[in-house]
Amino acid sequence: APASVAELTPLAPSHNERNGGAAFSPEGRHLAHFRGPSAARVVIRELVTGLEREFPFGAPLGDGGIRWCTSDSIIATGYVGGSVVYRVNIKDGSVQRLPITPSPLPAPLCVAGGEEIIYVPSVPAIERKLLVRRSLTSGRETTLFEGPVEKLAGSPDGKQPALVTVDLKESTGGVVTMAAAGGN
Repeated sequence: APASVAELTPLAPSHNERNGGAAFSPEGRHLAHFRGPSAARVVIRELVTGLEREFPFGAPLGDGGIRWCTSDSIIATGYVGGSVVYRVNIKDGSVQRLPITPSPLPAPLCVAGGEEIIYVPSVPAIERKLLVRRSLTSGRETTLFEGPVEKLAGSPDGKQPALVTVDLKESTGGVVTMAAAGGN
């Protein structure tokens, strides 16, 4: 039998609502997760005190994902008649739907202090062939990678994305890393 590192600590659902899609904050002090039928809102839980704040989306997101941008903001993705992305500002409580249509997987990455995101634009799954960096202020987009993108991860400092790319015809795949600004 595998050895246990620590006891599991389940998060009890509030009002018998389902919890899901968890992500720890960069400093490890908070946990963000979805709550409610079909992930209708995100909860930020302070781990030491157990205090929670909830942020409603106005629509259920279904099976979405959460990524922390900074200690004060997150990106939440889901599906509401198509793929959607929301930015949640934890300081002021605002929830903003971003004007992009990403592929539901992989979830976008935050870079440049949460002012820019790296994402795969939504196209049929077999044709996910671009990785794009977008300024949330100006809307300017730059193509960082051309080729199939299956998975996307970011370095803890937000300066380097890593992606998994697959060639279905050749039955091969690989991991690619690059600077968040593009290039090598």
